[in-house]
Order: sequence, then C-alpha cells, then structure tokens
Amino acid sequence: MVVAAYLHAPAVALVGLAAAVGVTLPQIGAAARARWTRLPAGDPRLDTALATESLIEEAVFVVGPVLVVAAATSVAPGAGLLVAAGLVALGCALFLAHRSTEPPPRPAAGDERRARATASRGVRVLIVMFLAIGGLFGLTEVGVVALTRELGRPGVAGVLLAAWAGASLVSGTVYGSRAWPGDPARRLILSAAAMAVGGVLIAVANQSVIAAAVALVIAGTANAPTLITGNTLVAVVAPAEAITEAYTWLSVTVFAGIAVGATLGGVLIDHGGAPGALWAAAGAGVLATTAAAIGRRTQALGAR
Repeated sequence: MVVAAYLHAPAVALVGLAAAVGVTLPQIGAAARARWTRLPAGDPRLDTALATESLIEEAVFVVGPVLVVAAATSVAPGAGLLVAAGLVALGCALFLAHRSTEPPPRPAAGDERRARATASRGVRVLIVMFLAIGGLFGLTEVGVVALTRELGRPGVAGVLLAAWAGASLVSGTVYGSRAWPGDPARRLILSAAAMAVGGVLIAVANQSVIAAAVALVIAGTANAPTLITGNTLVAVVAPAEAITEAYTWLSVTVFAGIAVGATLGGVLIDHGGAPGALWAAAGAGVLATTAAAIGRRTQALGAR
C-alpha cells in the first residue's frame, strides 16, 4: 500500500490494498484471550488477565496514533504504516514463539462437528452488546471533535478524548486488580448502564469545554469494566472448542460498531450538529444495556 501510494496509484487500488491489509491482520487479541481462558471460570486471575488485555488494547489506541503521526510527519509519509507493519510482524513472532501457554488442541471425536461460537445465545447477546458499544465509541469520538469545533476550541479535541480514554484505563486497572463476587452478568448490566448514563452526561454537557471534559472523565470510567466483564463471560457462554472464534467476533463487532458509529455520527453532525451524534451515542449505550438485561433474564449469559 505504501509503494502504491508513492507511485500515485488510483484511489480504487489504494482502497483495495487497505482492505487486504485489514483482512490479513492477525487476531492476536482473540488468540491471547483464548490462552487466558485455560484458567477455570471463577478463578480471580482470569478477570485480572482479561483486564490486562483490555488495558493494553486501550493504551495502544491512545499511543498508537501518536506514534504513527510522529513517524509520518518527522520521517516520511509512509513511515507510519511501515512502523505499524513492523510492530505487527515482531509482536506476532514473539507471541507465536511463546508455546508454553498455547492451549492444547481439541480434536473432534469421529464425525462430531465443531460447534460454532454463534450457536451460543450468550455469544450472540455479547455480539449485539459489543456492536452497540463500538457504536457508542465511534459516535462519541466524532461528536466530541465536532463539539470542540462548534465551541471554537478545535485544538482540545485530542485532549478531551485522551481524558476519556485515560479514565477508562484507570478504572480498568482498579477493576481488574480486585476479585469481584457475585453474578458477572449482573455486573455487565450495571457497567453498561453506567456507560449509557455517561453518554447522557456528555450529550448534556455541550455548552462548555470544561463541562464536556468532566463528563468524559466520568463516562470513561465505565468503558473498561464493561469490556472486561463482557470478555470474562465469553469463557462461560461460548463452546469450549470455539473460544478463539467467540473472542474474534467481539473484536470484529467493536470495530464494526466504531466504523458505523463514526459514519452515522458524521451524518447527524451535518444535519443537527454535535448534540445529534452525542445523543445517538447515549442511545447506543441504552441498546447495550438492554441487550445485557435481556441476556441475563433469558439466562443466555448464564452457564454454558
């Protein structure tokens, strides 16, 4: 893709190459979480491990764009993509070389066919939830950028979003360091409801940058606990032989939700300004909460 860009290839070629990059990107996050699920359900170390995975991903989302922009602006326009590709290659090699934590193979007996992750009602509930959560993220990101522009402070958009992500990192660290008793499905409902309330706070705080900053910090504290708890439930509701597939579904749906949310947010901003996108983000939080509540009531998020 870098070579094609330097050769001024047509836009359609660049789009096709970008799609190829996305299709071939290894799902290391899902594979790593599948290794952690060798810990038995109920083991407090599982929550801590999954919390660590989620925090690493969030840290990458914050630090990664900064590194890519720095490489692209200080070295060469294509340097950002090349650095990213190099990190993927190095990280994958190190991960694959660590064989001691690799789950043992689970061969099917006779003509038995492997169960699909989506055959589980619980996994389907989590897919809907994570799609809504991704939508909330995408809508909030473009909504905050538009809000700072409308308030005449476009330069602080990055700071506000960093505060939102930072609050999530702190809350995720605290959440993952404790052993939580009780029903994780209930905790999922509560944390998703907190995300929805946080979305409402952000939408209401649209008159000043300071109010928006406070609302984003409060709202951000619900993000990581929700993602961590959802990932913890995968080990409970997914077929044992389809754990990696289930985690991959959640990763894919979050990114799909972000893409859809960002696109929808742009349309709403064009028609009604930043508040339209921010209220839609709150609505996505309500959808995630509703899915979690239905999943618990129907026992889809209960035992496998």
